[in-house]
Amino acid sequence: MDFDQIKIAVYEYTKNVVLELKIQNTLPKVIQIDNETDSGFLWNYGKVWDEHNDNWPNYAALVKQAIKGIKEVDRSNSIQIMLHHSNVESAIYFFEELNPYHNEFDIIGLSYLPTISNLKTWI
Repeated sequence: MDFDQIKIAVYEYTKNVVLELKIQNTLPKVIQIDNETDSGFLWNYGKVWDEHNDNWPNYAALVKQAIKGIKEVDRSNSIQIMLHHSNVESAIYFFEELNPYHNEFDIIGLSYLPTISNLKTWI
C-alpha cells in the first residue's frame, strides 16, 4: 500500500470499529489512538524515530485520519481522544513536534515507570 492508501485504511478501520461499538451501544468515553506512540506508528509510514525523525507530517496525518474516523461516528463529540506517550521525560519534545499539525485530541496519556532505585527513594 502507498501512503494515501494507508491513510484511507486507518480512517476506515477506525470508523468501522467505532461504528460497531455504537451499534452495540458500547461507545467508550475515551479512545486512545494507538499505544505509546513515541516512535510513531505503522512503521515506516508513520515512524518518527531514528532515520525517520523528519517524518512528523506522516505521523500527524495518520493520527488525523484516526481522529476523523472517530468524529465521523461520534457527531456529538462525546468521546474524548487520547494520545499516549510512554514516558514523562521525552513527552514535551514529542508533543512540541506534533503541535504544528493541529491534531484535535483531548487527553495526553503518559506512562511513568520508575526504576527500583526511584521507588526506594519514595519508601
